[in-house]
Amino acid sequence: MSKLRTLIRDKRGLSYPLVAAIVLSLMMLMMVGYEYMRIQIIASGVRNAVQAATLTVANDNAEMAYGGIKNGYSGGYARSDTVWLPSLNTGDIYAEIDRILGTKPQGGHHVKIADDWKEFEVYGLMVDVVNAPFTPEHTERDKTLFIMSRITLEVPVLFMGNQVDVMMTDLVVSSDYMAKF
Repeated sequence: MSKLRTLIRDKRGLSYPLVAAIVLSLMMLMMVGYEYMRIQIIASGVRNAVQAATLTVANDNAEMAYGGIKNGYSGGYARSDTVWLPSLNTGDIYAEIDRILGTKPQGGHHVKIADDWKEFEVYGLMVDVVNAPFTPEHTERDKTLFIMSRITLEVPVLFMGNQVDVMMTDLVVSSDYMAKF
């Protein structure tokens, strides 16, 4: 510790390389921190976009789901002769994700390109729709149409402008549709 102290207090200019090394080390740490924040912002934006796209498609199915949920029963079923059949329509969640995030389909993946480099890509969307039961037990969970979405997100990890790795994660997004009135 005393050697470091004397090296820093040295007036002959020998501490300039040490100061330069400290500054470069701090800049590298800042770059790593900024890259971490960039990845967190992208993941948060994709998660919010998937939830918005899922809810948009759920709202497109509102006519079929609303009647039952409004009366306190299951939504998304219609009576056909003597049986109840699911009447939920389908929607294109990927089209909504593309519209919200500005991604473009490439093969089976949806890729966001910014300034001639890949910012991120999403693929592997799986959606599970859990309908409210026919006879609700008067709990909050029984009054909703629950939608669970899972999508894989890949973000290239950059260091000093070069891609060093790919961060891959599965984002799980849950959405509830419940009647407002």
